[in-house]
Amino acid sequence: TVENAVELINEFFAKISHEIRTPVNALQQAAKQLESELRFFNNTDITRLTTIMVEDSERLARTVDLLVNFAMIKSGTYRPRKEKFDLFQDVLTKLVSSRRSRAEKKGLRFLINSSTLNTEVVADLYSVTQIMANIIDNAVQFTKEGMIEIEINRHQAGNLLVSVIDSGIGMSPEFLDEAFNPFAQESKGYTREYDGIGLGLPVAKGFCELNNIELKINTQKDAGTVVSLRFEV
Repeated sequence: TVENAVELINEFFAKISHEIRTPVNALQQAAKQLESELRFFNNTDITRLTTIMVEDSERLARTVDLLVNFAMIKSGTYRPRKEKFDLFQDVLTKLVSSRRSRAEKKGLRFLINSSTLNTEVVADLYSVTQIMANIIDNAVQFTKEGMIEIEINRHQAGNLLVSVIDSGIGMSPEFLDEAFNPFAQESKGYTREYDGIGLGLPVAKGFCELNNIELKINTQKDAGTVVSLRFEV
């Protein structure tokens, strides 16, 4: 039956998620511990190796998250649990803290500004965290110089508006039409300049639809991108 098939899919995703994420998370923690303890040796080779371990373990973890999340969205097996939480405190400050070092290594300024003290929303915490993580990760990845800024505003109608602004490579009008297609990437082939599997925006869009969040992209090739999210009251 359909119900049995859905239950089997859910069980499959749960096991895959656990079996892959658990060792990946352990590798991440071990790499960060090594990096912290070995930095005092001030050895260039050691620093390079521990940096590779940390960055590549984080990359693997994000790839696993993207694949599992995309599969759940496409199969319709993800069930959002709506609750009230503070988007600034519970999501954005944590994401900015974890991504700031990567941005600063590239020489980027990373700012977060809010014009409202009320940043509470009613939505699914996990999927909203994934939405913001994917959008912020894209901004850091595709920005070579300049800055990334997160702006938070409360609209007169009560909707919370969040914009992630970057001075990165942007997207051409032609590619923007394909940006939400799975595995779509403007740079293709083995010689492409940027890593990734092309699921960040499709996953973000899928989770936005589950939360009734409006997602808009304003971008220009070689002139940056603004990704805007409007949360329902």
